[in-house]
Amino acid sequence: MSQRLSLSRVVSESMIHIIEPIADQSLRFVIGRLGLSGLMEEIQIVSDFRDVSKATDDNKNAKLIDYRVRAKLNPSVNPNNNKWDGYKTAIDLGNGNAIVRQEDVTRKKRPWTGNDFTGRDYSIFHDENLFVDITEWNVGSTLSMEVKMDFHDLTPAQDALSAIFATFTNGDMVGYVPIQYDYPIPEDIQLVLKKIYWMSDMEKSNDAYADWLNKKSIGFLSWNTNRNNINVRELVGLKNNTQALFLIECSQDQPEVGNNRFTVNFNLTVQYSRTNRLIMDYPIIVNNKLLPFDYVPCTKEERQVNRGPFMWQNSAVNLYWHQQYKNDNPIPAMYPWWDKWELPYHSIIAKKGFRPIFIAAITLDDVDDPEGFTILDLKEGLPGYTLRDDLLQMLSKLKSRALHFAGTYINVAVFAHDYQVNPNLVEFDGRYLKLLSRQKGSIYRLVISIDPYPDNLKGMPEFVWDDSILKQKGN
Repeated sequence: MSQRLSLSRVVSESMIHIIEPIADQSLRFVIGRLGLSGLMEEIQIVSDFRDVSKATDDNKNAKLIDYRVRAKLNPSVNPNNNKWDGYKTAIDLGNGNAIVRQEDVTRKKRPWTGNDFTGRDYSIFHDENLFVDITEWNVGSTLSMEVKMDFHDLTPAQDALSAIFATFTNGDMVGYVPIQYDYPIPEDIQLVLKKIYWMSDMEKSNDAYADWLNKKSIGFLSWNTNRNNINVRELVGLKNNTQALFLIECSQDQPEVGNNRFTVNFNLTVQYSRTNRLIMDYPIIVNNKLLPFDYVPCTKEERQVNRGPFMWQNSAVNLYWHQQYKNDNPIPAMYPWWDKWELPYHSIIAKKGFRPIFIAAITLDDVDDPEGFTILDLKEGLPGYTLRDDLLQMLSKLKSRALHFAGTYINVAVFAHDYQVNPNLVEFDGRYLKLLSRQKGSIYRLVISIDPYPDNLKGMPEFVWDDSILKQKGN
C-alpha cells in the first residue's frame, strides 16, 4: 500500500548496546584464535567515553591479575571513516562482508510496497494485515583497539607474538568474526506500535501484545532486562550472526620489557554493520478507525511545507488551480491533513488526465453486517471541508454520470487502498453517495477530480474554477 505514514528515529545508546559488545566479542575471538583462551577472564577494555572497567572477585573487590589484556577502544560512528568499502562483497575481500548481516543472506526478502530508498535494509517487523513495517537503516562502522597483552615471563610473551604473525600474517589477511548485539527500539516507535495493536481487533493483553511482536518480527524483536534498571524490561532489536571484518596489525620484533612485565602490542581494526536508524511505515486507518493525530510523525506546518507551494491552510483553503494546471504534481485538499496518499498512476482517473481536488480517508458503517452499506453526504457530510454551492449544483445535475466520465469534467470515485471500487457498485444521486462494496481491513478514500482542461468538452455548463472551490469547516 503506497504512501503510508513514516516515522524515522535514530537508534540511541549505541555505545553500550552495540560498540562495546562488538569490541568485547571481537577481542575475545582474536585471543581465542591465538590459543590464549586462558586470558579471556582478564580482559580490560577502556575508552574515553566511560570510566575504566575493573576486574573484581566474587566479593566485588578489585582483583589483581598477572596475565591480562588491556585494550584502548577508539570507536567511530562516521561511515565515511571505514577502512574498507562498505559495498564490497565477501568475494572481493576474500572473507565475509563488511556491512551485511549473515541471516539476511539466506532470509527471504519481503516484497516492498512502499517508497524504498537507498540505505534501507530488510524488514525486522511486518504485519501484512495491518500494513505495518519496521525496517532498519544500517551503516558500516569501524572501531579500532590498541591492545596490550602483559606476561610475567618472556617465553609466553614471545609465543603470543609468534602466534599473531602465524595466525593473522601481520595485516595481510582480512578475517571475519561472527558477532551479535541488540539495540533499543525507540520509544516513539513503541508508542505507535502499541496504539495500533490496541486499535486492532486482536486479543487485548500484555502477553498477547508481546506474542504479536515476536510473531510478526520472526524473532527479530525481543524483551530484555534494561541495562540500567533490572526491574524494567525494554524492547530491543536483535542482530545475530553478523559478520564483522577485522584486521590485526603488529610491528613488534620482540615483546616490550618494563615493570617486570613483558608486553605484546597490536592494533585490532573491526568493521561491522551498525543499525543507525529505524523507519516505521503504518497506515492512517486501523480496524476502520482513524489513527489519532497524536501519532502522526510531523506537524501540520511541516506537512504543508512538504506538500508544495500551491496550498495554504489558514482562514480558508486556497487552491490556485490556474497555477496547478501548469504543474505536473497538483496538490489536492486532504482529509485528514496528515494523509500522504496519492492518486495511483495506473488508475483510470490519472490516465484520463483528471486531477484530484479533494481526497478524504473514510471509515465504513456497519462493517460487521454483510448487507450493510455506507452513505456519504457530499453537501454536509464531507469530513473537514464543504464544497462550493455551484459545484454542488453541478453534481446534483450529473448524478451517477459523475461516476463514469460520461461527458463530464468532474469525477467522483471511491478507492480501496490503491484500487478504484467498481463504479457499478457505487450509487450517487448528486448529493448522497452509497457505497455497496466493502472489504473489512481495507482503507477507503473518496476522491473528487476535475478535468483541468474543460474547454475540450462541449456542451457543459459554464463553471469558473477559482480559489474558493473548497473551504474548511468552521472558517
